[in-house]
Amino acid sequence: MLGINKIRISMLLISIMLIGMCAACSFSNSLTNENEPFKYKVTSQDEEWKTFETHAAMVEACRIPSETLNKMTTAEVVDAVIDFPLLFDVFFYGSKEQAVEEMLNNSDAFKELTARRDAKTVLLNKQSYFKERNIPGESLYIKALEILLTEENISQSD
Repeated sequence: MLGINKIRISMLLISIMLIGMCAACSFSNSLTNENEPFKYKVTSQDEEWKTFETHAAMVEACRIPSETLNKMTTAEVVDAVIDFPLLFDVFFYGSKEQAVEEMLNNSDAFKELTARRDAKTVLLNKQSYFKERNIPGESLYIKALEILLTEENISQSD
């Protein structure tokens, strides 16, 4: 009985990841911005991604130089958080606090976002955008943003 539950949970997590990857691909293809939006050098859609043998290697490939982050608007930083190839990892931790802590360690964009005074407003606007679009798969972004909004600096910003 316990083994069946583990299999069901594993299948659910795999399904969430696959839906998230499809939504991420769809979302990144629909982005339009007058200024060139930040693009990660490697994403889960690239062949190079398949060569990474560890999570740490994936995280390292997603690093953003601080000089780049400093030039970005808060909206651009939020887009970089949403486009972060490992965003949906937030669903694999035991608590929201642990998920936020790991995002702070792994996503330079999210770490930068926590220092922005308007982070909460911009995240809430992006969340509303996803809710209004009501596109299947994008509900994962809404749930991920709900987790990120619990970060102390963000929840107290504005």
